[in-house]
Amino acid sequence: GGSSIPGSSGIWADHLLAIKPDVSFHVNGGPVAMPDRDFPRIVNESTIALQVCTAGNLRTTLLLGDLVRKAEQFDRFLIATDTPTGSGIMPLGMMYTISHLASLTDMPVEEVEGKLSDHYDPTKRALFLSTDNFHGSSIAAVGVAAHEAGHALQHQSAYAMLNLRMALVPITQFSSTAYGIILLLGFFLGMMKVMLPIVIVLFSIITLFQLITLPVEYDASARAKEQLFRLGLVRETERAGVSKVLHAAALTYVAALVSSVLTLLYYISAARNDRS
Repeated sequence: GGSSIPGSSGIWADHLLAIKPDVSFHVNGGPVAMPDRDFPRIVNESTIALQVCTAGNLRTTLLLGDLVRKAEQFDRFLIATDTPTGSGIMPLGMMYTISHLASLTDMPVEEVEGKLSDHYDPTKRALFLSTDNFHGSSIAAVGVAAHEAGHALQHQSAYAMLNLRMALVPITQFSSTAYGIILLLGFFLGMMKVMLPIVIVLFSIITLFQLITLPVEYDASARAKEQLFRLGLVRETERAGVSKVLHAAALTYVAALVSSVLTLLYYISAARNDRS
């Protein structure tokens, strides 16, 4: 890595490949690491064991971890810490590095225009935050961002209800478009008696999607709350505010479900009246 004391020079891939040591310690720098272009060389052009430590550069730790994983040489990747064992920091430092390596480190977070446009896209495996929340620092912005990250955690753990909702997305999108068109055709052509049963079937699919969405959203809020408090990302004095934001986010889907159920019941009632 880079020079750590005045008058010293850096150690780069050329040096390591020439020396051919059994192990290269602190390869992720402290915090200045080798240039990114050097890491593929030491992975692909040597058999050197590569040690990373907590006090080094986190970004290059993740870069190196990805390179050795893709090269199927993870046995060369050594996780360590240069803090004294007696301080009690060593086990924490090890877990700190391991948790970062196992996290959603390659997931982009992007800014998206509009209000209430925050979402997680499972097809792109990316988080999208509205401009206010992307640049915001309020409790509300933190809560919304954490909620969307909760969906990413669901996806990572193959949460069954999220997978079911994802599977229903295509047919729900079709139903959302088709039911409105069929309803209008029935009204203008005077064929509501014929069209209402089709509308009911299509809107039932939409309502089912809303029903499945409810536990998904509550679970995302619960995961977000757990991570925020466990990792100490919010202070104790902020706990109540974050909880309210996450609860409110979930309640919007309760309102959507209630609205869908009432609309479906209206269509069912209208179809029964036509029959009678």
